[in-house]
Amino acid sequence: MISWEESGHDFDARETEALIAAIDGLKALDPAVGSGAFPMGILHKLVFILGKLDPRNEQWEQRQIQRVSDAIATAGKIEDAAIRERTVKEMEQQIIGIEESFKRNELDYGRKLYLIENCLYGMDIQSVAVQIAKMRFFISLIVDQRVDSSAPNLGVRPLPNLETKFVAANTLIGIEKPKQMLLRNPQIDAKEAELRRVRERHFTARTLSSKAKCREQDKKLRSQIAELPRVTAGAIRPRNNCLNGTPTTKMPPPPSSTPSGCSVCGRGLM
Repeated sequence: MISWEESGHDFDARETEALIAAIDGLKALDPAVGSGAFPMGILHKLVFILGKLDPRNEQWEQRQIQRVSDAIATAGKIEDAAIRERTVKEMEQQIIGIEESFKRNELDYGRKLYLIENCLYGMDIQSVAVQIAKMRFFISLIVDQRVDSSAPNLGVRPLPNLETKFVAANTLIGIEKPKQMLLRNPQIDAKEAELRRVRERHFTARTLSSKAKCREQDKKLRSQIAELPRVTAGAIRPRNNCLNGTPTTKMPPPPSSTPSGCSVCGRGLM
C-alpha cells in the first residue's frame, strides 16, 4: 500500500471504505514544525495512499460533502431563525465549493485540500518558520490547479487560510487547565462546535472582511470556552452539614469552646 513501485491494492470494498474513513479522521500535529518538512511528507504519503484506494476520488469527495451535510442537520436545530438560516446557507455554499474543487482541478488537489483542512497541524516557536511552512502547502496546492483562460481569475481558486493550521507558539509551555470535572458543561460542547464551524468558514474565506470577521469570532469563542470551566467550577461548591445536620454550601468556622448554638444555621445544638 505504501510502496511507490506497486500499484493497486488487495482490499475489498468494506476494508477500503474503512481505510478512507481512518485517513479522513486522522489528526497529525508537528509540535516543532520548522519549515513543514514532516507534515508535507505526511501529506504526500496520504495523497499517494488515497490515490490507490480511491483513484477517482468518489468516496473521498462524498465524505467531505457528508461532513458538511451532517453539520447542516445540526444547524437546523438552532433556535434563532435568522442565525439558523444564515448558517445553513453558508454550509450549502461550502458543498458547492467542495464539488467545484474536485471537478475543476487535478485529482490530487481535492485530496490535498481536505487533508490539509481536516488532518494536518503544526506549531513552531519561530513565526518565520511557520510562514515558510504555510508557503510550502500553498505551493503544493497551486501546482495541482487547472488553468482555464475563459474563467475568472483563470479558474484558479483562492488559497485557503492556514492561520489555524500552522501557528507560532511555544509547545514546551503548557496552558492553564481547570481541574477535571465529573460533569462536562454542555455549553462547552456547543461553543466548540460553533468554533469548528467558524474555522471551516475561515479556511475558505475569500475577502478581507470575511477573514477579519472569522478571526474576531474565533477569538471571542476561544475566550468563552476558556472561561466556561472556571464559571462552572465556581458554581459547584462542596455541600457541608452544619452541627444540626442542615445541608449548606457555607463553610462553618471552627467551633468555639462553649458554643451556644450552631454558627451556620443559628439553632441550638441538638
